[in-house]
Amino acid sequence: MADPHLRQALAPLAEQFRVQLIPPGEDTSEPQIFAELDPDAKGRPRRLELVFLPHGDNLFYLQYFVLLPFSLEPARTADLARLLARINLRVPLVGFGMSED
Repeated sequence: MADPHLRQALAPLAEQFRVQLIPPGEDTSEPQIFAELDPDAKGRPRRLELVFLPHGDNLFYLQYFVLLPFSLEPARTADLARLLARINLRVPLVGFGMSED
């Protein structure tokens, strides 16, 4: 089986969104696609990021990343961290996280 390549997703995504193929570089060893999504209900910009991650034996995970642009009350940080840890226990590819910035 040939390795999957993100170029296959460019045309379908470009029909709906502004897309950019990012070649491997300092930040990542794999190519990425950035798709500028429509703004959320409050007019905040959103971006979808896609990358295939090799996982041995010709397996690849498609990582999907979207920043959710909202802030959190500092007193609720621990609650959200616990919730994300519980979710990550149940999904096959752990990936829910948060930034405390």
